[in-house]
Amino acid sequence: GLCYVSQEGHSVGRSQIVSVDGTNADFSVGHSFDGPEVTVSKLNFSPIWRDYFGGPNHARLDVGHYDGAADDVPNSPIMKACKGLVGSFDVLAVEYSEPADALPSQTDILRLDVDFHYSCANSDAELHGKLRFTKPE
Repeated sequence: GLCYVSQEGHSVGRSQIVSVDGTNADFSVGHSFDGPEVTVSKLNFSPIWRDYFGGPNHARLDVGHYDGAADDVPNSPIMKACKGLVGSFDVLAVEYSEPADALPSQTDILRLDVDFHYSCANSDAELHGKLRFTKPE
């Protein structure tokens, strides 16, 4: 599931409270150069939320706190949901199908539980949320 609440003026959240799960949304978790790419779409609609989470220098995520996340700052943890993103996230659980030395393109993400918050460029408005993903068997 995914839930988030955003303050007025947030460019992604648009002052909304969103709560979806597998009964009313599609969840897709894949890989990009930045790390796990998460897309959540309302059934039969375009994505309502998309983000990337990655460790500093594109490192594989592990359980822990990632402070100073940004969309384009070298050596920082990566979150890409909007331009000029600044925030942090906590990986509460992550499971991969292959060992740590496997190429990301060859590795499925079996589980990803993340709590996150961030603001976008030119605004102090924050979005706070939780993502809980377990790959269906």
